[in-house]
Amino acid sequence: MKKQIWAALLLGGSMIFPVGAQNKAAEPAEHLFHEGKEMFVQRNYIGALDRFRRYEQQGGRQYAIEADYYTAVARYMAGVDPSFVASATGAFLERFPESLDRSRVMLAFGRLLVEQEDYRRAGSIFPEIDDLTLDDEDLAAYLLYYAYLRMQDGQSDALTEQLLIGAAKNKGDMGSQALIFLSSMQIEDGRLGDAERTLAALRERPKFADDATAYTAEIHLLRGENREAADIADRLMARSAAMRNRAQLLRVAGNAYYRLGDAQKTMDYLSSYSNQVGDRIAPADAYALGVTYFKQGMMAESMRPLAAATADKGELGAEAALYLGQARLSEGLHSEALVAFEMAATQQVSKPVREVGMYNMAMLMRSTGQSSFGQAVRVAEGFLNEFPRSSYREQMASILTESYYTGKDYASSLRSIEKISRPTESILAAKQFVLSRMAAEREAAGYDAEALSLATKSIALGNKGDYYGEALFLRGGLHYRADAFDASAADYRAYLATAGSDRDAANLPLAYYRLGYSLFNAERYDGALDAFREYVSRNNGAPELMADAHARIGDCRYMKRDFAGARESYSAAYRAYPSGGDYVLLRRARLEGLAKQYNEQIATLDKLIQDFPHSRHLTTALYEKGRGAVLSGKNAVAEQAFNAVVKKSPESREARQSSLQLGLLYYNTGRTQDAIRTYKRIIDRYPRSEETAVALADLRSIYLEEDRIDEYSAYVSGLDGKVTVAPSETEQLTFLAAERKYRRHQADARRDLENYLSRYPQGSDRHKAELYLADLDYQAGNLEAAYARYTSLVGNAGLPEDYKIDARLRLGRMQHEKGEYKAAMKTYQSVLDTDGAEAVRDQAVGGLAEAAYASKDYRAALAALDGLPKDDMPRPLRLVRAKSHQALKQNAEALKEYTALAQDFSTIEGAEAVVMQAQMEMEAKRLAGAKAILEKFIAKSTPHQYWLARGFILLSDVYRKEGDTFTARQYLESLLNNYPNHDDDIHEMIADRL
Repeated sequence: MKKQIWAALLLGGSMIFPVGAQNKAAEPAEHLFHEGKEMFVQRNYIGALDRFRRYEQQGGRQYAIEADYYTAVARYMAGVDPSFVASATGAFLERFPESLDRSRVMLAFGRLLVEQEDYRRAGSIFPEIDDLTLDDEDLAAYLLYYAYLRMQDGQSDALTEQLLIGAAKNKGDMGSQALIFLSSMQIEDGRLGDAERTLAALRERPKFADDATAYTAEIHLLRGENREAADIADRLMARSAAMRNRAQLLRVAGNAYYRLGDAQKTMDYLSSYSNQVGDRIAPADAYALGVTYFKQGMMAESMRPLAAATADKGELGAEAALYLGQARLSEGLHSEALVAFEMAATQQVSKPVREVGMYNMAMLMRSTGQSSFGQAVRVAEGFLNEFPRSSYREQMASILTESYYTGKDYASSLRSIEKISRPTESILAAKQFVLSRMAAEREAAGYDAEALSLATKSIALGNKGDYYGEALFLRGGLHYRADAFDASAADYRAYLATAGSDRDAANLPLAYYRLGYSLFNAERYDGALDAFREYVSRNNGAPELMADAHARIGDCRYMKRDFAGARESYSAAYRAYPSGGDYVLLRRARLEGLAKQYNEQIATLDKLIQDFPHSRHLTTALYEKGRGAVLSGKNAVAEQAFNAVVKKSPESREARQSSLQLGLLYYNTGRTQDAIRTYKRIIDRYPRSEETAVALADLRSIYLEEDRIDEYSAYVSGLDGKVTVAPSETEQLTFLAAERKYRRHQADARRDLENYLSRYPQGSDRHKAELYLADLDYQAGNLEAAYARYTSLVGNAGLPEDYKIDARLRLGRMQHEKGEYKAAMKTYQSVLDTDGAEAVRDQAVGGLAEAAYASKDYRAALAALDGLPKDDMPRPLRLVRAKSHQALKQNAEALKEYTALAQDFSTIEGAEAVVMQAQMEMEAKRLAGAKAILEKFIAKSTPHQYWLARGFILLSDVYRKEGDTFTARQYLESLLNNYPNHDDDIHEMIADRL
């Protein structure tokens, strides 16, 4: 307030520049200069500019530098152009360093800088002015402006007061302004008697009498003489239009009437005052206005001044925060209300205020379920510790238990629970819930080992309620993914036992389905058959799952040699879901082949080939058709089928097997040369495959039978070691033993695999051993070793392409993690270009899209994703698609994707999508839409704390764009107090904004 008054007084001042007397007649050009200078002193800046211009036109030289200086200042004062003042002043002082006008020039320039509010530059000028060379009027100006500069710098000290006392000796306006400043300093220091005496000297000066009276009203207010202050303010405003708009007087009147209990006049005066000063309103004045609005039931109007009052970090600000929270709550602004109550609860103020603030926070979080970064737990816990005798204690204890279930920051909840030395059964049940949810989070993030540990801890607590079964169900899935099928089956059986007769248990049917798979993979077919039958009997699964369960029943029957029953089950699977029936048709065809029903087998396979032209089983179906045709004597059909396999998928395992079958078919039908060419093609094309060993053996038999052994020997010698000799039984057994240990995750699997490679460096299974070792390196964190093995494997020219699929997938992932995005793109594309990769096609597409996005090749990312179903795309890839559209400024498409993902922000993709969706709304200047999205997000919360924090920051940005800097700051301060992670960029973003 004080600075505003001083600025208003100073801006009305003018530059005083006395003209020295002229002792001799001036020449015509010089006469123009002196006329211009005279007009300048009289503030006729337009006339002065005219004279100086004419002086220059007439060739004036003697006073050129001075004329330039006066011209620059006059242009500034006339509002024409202030840009030359500094250079003109510098030129003048450089040309006339000993001029008697030096101090006057510096003073004039310093005053201009003050009026431009360039206090830093002005502060470097005033200390250099020699006040002994100034006349009385300039000296008063120097003292006044110098004091004002010091006040702007917060130096309202003894020196500043002496400067003002010196300026006050002037009998003109400068002296009067100095008295005003001096009285203001004295009021600020609490020297009200001194201020009254200073103001008394102004009452005889009509021009400043009202100013003096206005300050007298403020003195009465400070003394608690509210009626006198109000009456003086009313009289001044009644007789003077200027006083009716004077911010200082409006503030005094409003505060006086607030203390007198006159709500209407309080609101009239303080609202006018607030409109004038805006965000610069003092907390106490904002508090008076906000509380008055609040008590009049004007909640919407009360919020802005109450928010301004919270800038006070003491008792007043905390009480304002309580009022503000209630006002926001009444307007349905729950998130904003919570932030306000938190301010009252966390400031270092009296206990009653903090107690009410914490209680209000807890009750609001209880009613809305809103709790960010573990707030609910910390508040309830802190309340019970700080206020052990509070009347709210029982409610807060209940809220603490509830908060473990409703909060999304499970790590905070667990830390809180573990502080309790003797937890009750209800607390242990909550702990089981928290551990189970933490396990689910880690599983979703891909950290299965951590998830397994947390789920095990949850189960170890015993059956405490619903979440015991949830933990069992979760751990069953984790064991299954780790190929621990017996452990998985045990967990699912325990879950089913826990569910008991509750046929409505959410995961009950799925538990039977997963139990069936666990037992099936453990080769316990009787138990698997019972589990799948139980699932099917419930008849409430999705058609795809029902069909799959029927198919697995067929597989179990097949393994039990019940071929007729298996065929029946495969048919049932096809009926349950015909559009996904390619697998069951293939299985049924194999059964028909086993039953030697070759015509039926070929017909079934033809149906698969016709109805599912893009099936991942198409190559296998063609191969099986060829086999059935051979066995039924339909050689032409067989030859056509085998050739179709070789043509369609030349690098696949089925192509190698089909080539072998063609060689045998040609030989058996007397086409020996065709058989020889076919076997040689196998050996040439797949030199390191198992099929090459068979082809070499068959070729040897042909040459022996035809007595062409020398020709065979010449051919073999020409191979020059490119072909692997057929493995011995010992070699095979050595590898199979090592492979078994690898699949069972045994600790000595690495040793046995390395022993195999050492003993059989050219063994037929060495590529598999290398793959297994690379995987072990990767799982153990030996990333460079794994990277080297995978790179070597995919670069091996002789290795069949289908053997490289898994290696390429893992290598692509590692390249992405190393930041080698372009290399990862090429690797994933090579998977897509490989025959036989249909089973992992979606995985490769996803990797390609993610690598393309990371390399900022957004169009390539979108092109890759076009190969996946748009409405059934995995969430991470849908997020990539949304961000790629956004990066390409395709905002409508991006917003559509973000909106769809944001429907479920319990997932990390949904949480990020919410923030991006709101960001786009804000950038499109749809602030209300952005705010609504973020308020819903914060109210419902998410387990993904980083994105929740980003939501807080973005909501603060929205409030700032709306001009509500107080609420914007409150959100940031709340986040600063609550966000626990200092390893990411959230605290940096908060600091930048604060």
